[in-house]
Amino acid sequence: MKYFESLLFALISISLHEAAHIITAVILGIKVNGIRVLPVGLNAIIEEDFSPLWKKVLVYLSGPAANGILYVAGILALKYMYAANIYGCKYITVMSAYKINIMNFINVNLYLTIFNILPVVPLDGSRILINILISGKGIYVAHKYIKKLSAVFAIVFIFIGFIQL
Repeated sequence: MKYFESLLFALISISLHEAAHIITAVILGIKVNGIRVLPVGLNAIIEEDFSPLWKKVLVYLSGPAANGILYVAGILALKYMYAANIYGCKYITVMSAYKINIMNFINVNLYLTIFNILPVVPLDGSRILINILISGKGIYVAHKYIKKLSAVFAIVFIFIGFIQL
């Protein structure tokens, strides 16, 4: 697959991920201050300081959930194309030329879902975990645990990177 198409799928998926955070925040009555454009993607600026824990968790889960829904939609599209090909639908044969693109879209959204629920700063998983820990253990202990957990994941990812080389 061409680099531009892969990048386009990633940008679309990341944008929908952040849109899910924003829509969930607005529905729950949490103020949205804007969107940051970062070298690694987008980041919704949501003011959740005084929100209850369950609202924060829903806002943070909405992004990975959106990528999970896009992943499932891609799989269903592939299954539909496969079923229609069996029955000889001529329009689906033209669409099956895009099978590689759909597979790439599926993979991007699967990776975004899994990656974003990891408890590593600044991902959504760490924000969920830190808010849960703050409510039970306090802010100091929560930040201490998250720093250690992020360091462990960093070491694991670096080790996996070396193995791949």
